[in-house]
Amino acid sequence: MSHWSAAVPWYCLRGLRDRPLTLREHEDVVYGVTFSPDGARIASVSDDQTIRLWNAATGELLRTLAGHVDQLYTPRFTPDGTRLVTASQAGVVKVWNLASGVARELGGHTDVVVGIDLSRDGMFVASASDDTTVRLWHAALVGGIAWSPDGRLVATASADKTVRLCQAETGCEVRVLRGHTDRIYGIAFSPNGQFLATAGWDRTIQIWNVAMGERIRVLRGHTNWIWSVSFAPDGMRLVSGSTDRTVRVWDLSSDAAPLILRGHNLKVLGVTYSPDGLLIASAGGDGVAKVWDARSGIEVRTLTGHTDRLTGIAFDPIGRLIATASEDQTLRLWDV
Repeated sequence: MSHWSAAVPWYCLRGLRDRPLTLREHEDVVYGVTFSPDGARIASVSDDQTIRLWNAATGELLRTLAGHVDQLYTPRFTPDGTRLVTASQAGVVKVWNLASGVARELGGHTDVVVGIDLSRDGMFVASASDDTTVRLWHAALVGGIAWSPDGRLVATASADKTVRLCQAETGCEVRVLRGHTDRIYGIAFSPNGQFLATAGWDRTIQIWNVAMGERIRVLRGHTNWIWSVSFAPDGMRLVSGSTDRTVRVWDLSSDAAPLILRGHNLKVLGVTYSPDGLLIASAGGDGVAKVWDARSGIEVRTLTGHTDRLTGIAFDPIGRLIATASEDQTLRLWDV
C-alpha cells in the first residue's frame, strides 16, 4: 500500500477509482496535494497563490486561504490536523491555523523553498531551500527565549505549552519541559543557570531544575495572563508582570505570599531587576514605565513620554540607564 493511501479511508479510495471526482476551483497549475491525517480533508496548492481545503468524500470546497505572493509547493498537515504548513518560491514558509485561517510567517530563506516536513510530534517544521540551507522552526508561536548564563543552552517558550532546551552550538534538542496548560511567554534562567522560570496564560510561574528537567515549584497568585519574569541577581527572588496590572515579587527561599506592586493602568508586559538588585523596572501597556524599590515595593519613579504601549525594558550593565521600547516606534533612554 502506498504511503498516502494508508491514511485515507478505503471507501474514499474505492469511490474515486470507480468514479473520479474532479475538483475545480484553482485558477492556475496545481503543484501539490495532501490528505489530512484523518483522511477527511484534502489540501491543495497552486500557482494561483492559494491554498484550498476540500472535503475528501464529496469534493466540496471548504475553505480558500490566501497570503502567499508566489508559486506554492506541497503542503503538509500537522499530525493533529489543526494546522497546515506551506512553502513558496519566494522562500517563505507559513504555518496556517485552520480554525482561524490566520498564518504565521517563517522568514529567513533567501531562495526557493523546495521541501518542507514536520517532526512526528508536529512541534517542528524543517524546510530546505535553494539557498543551500535547511532550517528548523517551531511549528507553534514562540513567546519567549532565554540563553543560559554559560551560553551553552537556549530555552524557548511556546504557544504549544512546552519549553524546549537546545544546545546553543549544535541546535540539538536536549529536553522538552511540559507542565503549563496554556501559552507560555515569560522565560528566564537563574543567574547560576541551575534553574529556569517560565510563565504564561495559565496564570502560573513554574520553576524547573535545568539539569534534571524537573519542575520543582509552581507559583500562583496572578489573576490573569503573565507576560514576563526575571530573576534577581542573587537568584533568591523573582519578579513577574501580568495582565492583572500588577508586578509581583516572589521570595524563592520561602513560601511567603508575593509582594504586590500596583500602579499600572493596563497590563504589565516587561519586568527586570537592576544589576545590583535594588530596583525593579516595569513596562506597561499604558505606555508608562515604572521604577520600584525591590525590597519595599515603593514606587520610586514613573517614566512617561511614550505614546503607545511598551514592549520591552532593560537596565544598562551598571544600572545608570533604563531603555524602553514601544509600539510608538521609538526607543527611549532614561537616567535612573
